[in-house]
Amino acid sequence: MRWRRLAKFLLWSAAFGLILTAAAAWFAYAFVTDGDTVARMLQASLRTFFPRAEFEFGRVDFRPLRGKATLRNVTATQVVDGRPFRSASILWLELHFDPWKLLEGKREVSDVVVSRPTLRLVRQKDGGWNLADLPARPWPRTPIENPPPVDVVNGTIELVADPDAAAAPPRPEADGQAAAAILRDVTLKIRPTEDGRFRFEGSARGDLFDHVDLKGVLDPDTGDVDLEGRLVDLTISDTLRRRLPPEAGDAFDALALKSGDVDVDLASLALRPAAAPGAQLAYDLKVQLRGGSCRCPHLPFPIDDLSARVGFDGRTLTIDHAEGSNGSTRVRASGRIDASDPEAGPLAIHVEADDLDLDDRLKQKTPPQFLELWDVFKPQGRVDLKADLSREAGGPVAASASVRLKDVSALYRHFKYQLKNLTGTLDLQGRRLAVDVRGPIGDRPARLHGTVDDPGPDAIVDLWMDAESLPIDAAFLDALQPDVRRWVDRFKPAGAGEAHARILRRPLAGPSMPPGSKFGVLKPEGLLAVHATADLDPDRCEITWEGLPFPIRRLGGRLELHPDHWIFENMTGRNGQAVITGSGRVERLVGPDLPNNEPPLKIDLNIAARGLSFSQELRNALQPAWRKSWDVVNPDGSCNVDAVIAVEAHKPDHVVVAITPLPGSQVRLVIPRSPGPGVEPGSTIELRMQDALGTFRFVDGTVGMSDVKFTFHGAPVEFRAGSVRVEDSGRFALEVSDLQVRNLLLSANLRRIMPQLMAQFALRLDDGKPFTASGDLEIGWSGDPGEPAWCAWEKTRVYFLDNKLMAGIPLEHVNGKFKDVWGRSDGRSLEVHGLLDVASVKVAGIPLADVQGPLVIKDGRASLASVKGKLLGGEAYGEGWLTLAESPRYSGAVRITGADLQKYAMTLPGRQSYRGLVNADVQFEGQGGDVRQVQGRGEAHVVDGDIGELPFVLSVVKGLNKILAPNVIRSRGKAMFDSADVAFKIVNGTTFFEEFKLTGDAVSLNLSDRGRKNKNARDPFDKIDLTFDVAYGRNRYNLPLFSRMMREAGAELFQIDVGGTMAAPQARPRILPTVTGVGRDRE
Repeated sequence: MRWRRLAKFLLWSAAFGLILTAAAAWFAYAFVTDGDTVARMLQASLRTFFPRAEFEFGRVDFRPLRGKATLRNVTATQVVDGRPFRSASILWLELHFDPWKLLEGKREVSDVVVSRPTLRLVRQKDGGWNLADLPARPWPRTPIENPPPVDVVNGTIELVADPDAAAAPPRPEADGQAAAAILRDVTLKIRPTEDGRFRFEGSARGDLFDHVDLKGVLDPDTGDVDLEGRLVDLTISDTLRRRLPPEAGDAFDALALKSGDVDVDLASLALRPAAAPGAQLAYDLKVQLRGGSCRCPHLPFPIDDLSARVGFDGRTLTIDHAEGSNGSTRVRASGRIDASDPEAGPLAIHVEADDLDLDDRLKQKTPPQFLELWDVFKPQGRVDLKADLSREAGGPVAASASVRLKDVSALYRHFKYQLKNLTGTLDLQGRRLAVDVRGPIGDRPARLHGTVDDPGPDAIVDLWMDAESLPIDAAFLDALQPDVRRWVDRFKPAGAGEAHARILRRPLAGPSMPPGSKFGVLKPEGLLAVHATADLDPDRCEITWEGLPFPIRRLGGRLELHPDHWIFENMTGRNGQAVITGSGRVERLVGPDLPNNEPPLKIDLNIAARGLSFSQELRNALQPAWRKSWDVVNPDGSCNVDAVIAVEAHKPDHVVVAITPLPGSQVRLVIPRSPGPGVEPGSTIELRMQDALGTFRFVDGTVGMSDVKFTFHGAPVEFRAGSVRVEDSGRFALEVSDLQVRNLLLSANLRRIMPQLMAQFALRLDDGKPFTASGDLEIGWSGDPGEPAWCAWEKTRVYFLDNKLMAGIPLEHVNGKFKDVWGRSDGRSLEVHGLLDVASVKVAGIPLADVQGPLVIKDGRASLASVKGKLLGGEAYGEGWLTLAESPRYSGAVRITGADLQKYAMTLPGRQSYRGLVNADVQFEGQGGDVRQVQGRGEAHVVDGDIGELPFVLSVVKGLNKILAPNVIRSRGKAMFDSADVAFKIVNGTTFFEEFKLTGDAVSLNLSDRGRKNKNARDPFDKIDLTFDVAYGRNRYNLPLFSRMMREAGAELFQIDVGGTMAAPQARPRILPTVTGVGRDRE
């Protein structure tokens, strides 16, 4: 029992001792683990290293027996720009140490774990960062024996961008609004090194990138930091730009990146706080960009889908390789840029661009010294470009480039001919641009090559253009210089041809001429010269000279164009069926422009045409004077033409055109119609000359004619020489010498174009028989609209061949001539003078021969003053006149002596045997063609006649024999009459016989006057009604009472009535005419 009790005592004594010991230990532990004590101890230690920061601790949990201490909600506050700013906070901090060493008084930490720390960065007004001011400077040299390793987990680094937030009181809600976490999930391992430095290695994630790895070394003695690391998938954005420090922001801005993903390799970063301000920070970055977008203001357009490898050392931006696109354009670049001074710093850039669009974006970014090239060439399209830009510090930019054209169009400033679909190269070396470009012109290949030195306003140009088929169209003509264009427009070329041109340009030097100077101002295009040759394609070319605007088509030959002259060689073309050839030269003379602002020219052309048609197109092409001649002559058909044209400024033009009509050609001479009743003012008449042959030679306004032959209204006409001159006013004069007209019919068609007087006169001549004439002819017009054209002739002869003049008393079967004729007519008046020389003519059926006498037509009347001729072996004399009116008046007198009736009998049908000599006097007058208008008087006497066999006498004798002895057949007896006496008058076309006496040895006939008043006549229709009394014997003795009784007895016993016509009389004898029913009529 005792041992038990002793044991219990000892046990409880031991337990109490332990309790006391524990109580004592607990008291000592509670004293040592007091949070405030630990906090004060830590604050004192941290102030040594961070003198500018105030540290505050939340809860401090010290576990010495466990060998650890835990601090929660640790904050560090510093003054930034005069205001408190919370720079750091730690949610949980744990220290590990050896508790036994702590009992020995040694405060040696074995390791430190920092959980969920937050560092807050803010830019100070002086440009520095707040965290840079936290460490003590110099760093305390209090040695830390065996510095513990430090592990930071789940850390955060925030960037405060709002300056107001930086200056605001440290309120959590305010801090949260102003700060952005740029690093999260931060892990950091810090390990001390044997040389007293700290090596650290960490990683983090961020809102703008995937993750970052970092490692480096910190020298606590100097504050030097050396880093290296890698940033993966950094997103380029405006947020990133705002978070960058200024020293890195300028370099970032120089890149002008707006988007993309970046991997950054930090090869090195060295922070040397003790160094000079400009050398405290040095770094070397390597950046890999993917899917970037560059909006650099120095580039002509944005670059998308950009990938690049770029290095940056804080001053120089090195582009190892960059490639991106803009639409179909692919751009590659490499080089170096001084990012600290991109406007004037050193520069070396190589750029390549595929499918680069030549647009305004590129033009706006072209260096000023090359900007003029855009206006010089006006390029459009796409090219492949290789360019190098370089610059020494502060110097100008030097450029060289090579351009490969891909379907480019261009328009050269000084020869504005649009070139399209160009390929080839442009090489720029220094100040020389070498051009070698090919492309189609028209539908054939062409090449432009040469050089342009000093591109810009003072460019020196030497370019060659070779085109297999250069279209001569509006685009080509518009490209010519104005001075050359004015010349070219004179010829209106069109078509295409093989062309070779050299374009030379030199700038003009010196100041502009003052206003009013005769030389004007200096031309901005400088001294420009285009030398070209063109071998024209005859299948496509044509030309029309404005001096003779007649188009020549299918033109071939060579054309040379020079600044001061043109040359035409071996030109051959066609117009319709005409073949036209030519050559010549057009030269610009030295001297000022003419008053009409045209340059002074000298033109020498030789043109020939074969088979040229007299078309309206040719007429419209003629000069005004030529058109005037054309409008008068009006040729039709075709001809051969040879022309020599010599035109020189300040000298009269010399133009010679020889026209030779070809068979089948004709001329229509159009002259104003003479005024008159029914004639419309201004009307014309047309003289058609068909089948015209000969030579028409135009010399300086006058058309000369030679060896001309043509047909006029079916009559062949020819003349040896002539001329036509037409003035601009319309005045013209036509002269023809030795004109010969054969077999001209005065037809109705011809009379319609005659003046009224001539037509009326011709109407009397028209019986379907032609005329022949020869002489000299003139036709003219004064040009006054109210004046008629006129016609004059001289040395003229008109030949009659069986012609007829119908004028009351008809003149038929006229054979002879009208010679030495001269006269004039203007349609209102007609004057003709000449001599009649008629070999034969029938006047009222009576033949005349060798009729001669002067004929004068004047004042509307044709007069024969004294005419003589031969009539049936006798003589005939006469005179008379005839008015030239539609119903002409006429008057005449004829005396006949010794006319032989036997010759007249020969002109009558049948067999006639009467004879005798006739003497007669006749006077007559009348109007119009109606014989009933004829008035006159006359008498005729036949002597030594034998008129017994006249038809009507034979009928009388035959009748008597039948009455006296009807059953006896008798033959024709001897002639019964040997003389005749006739007296008559003509009243209204009816001939009244006052005396008609036939005298013979056996019997005589006397015109009966018993009951025959106003009878014994021949009416206008040739019907006769005559009654004759029969007297026996010659009845030449007048015995008183006996003779009268015998005549009356004979009349009572026997009379003869004669009817029918003068050409076919019918006689009816009557026996005892006074006894009704006793007589019996017998034919």
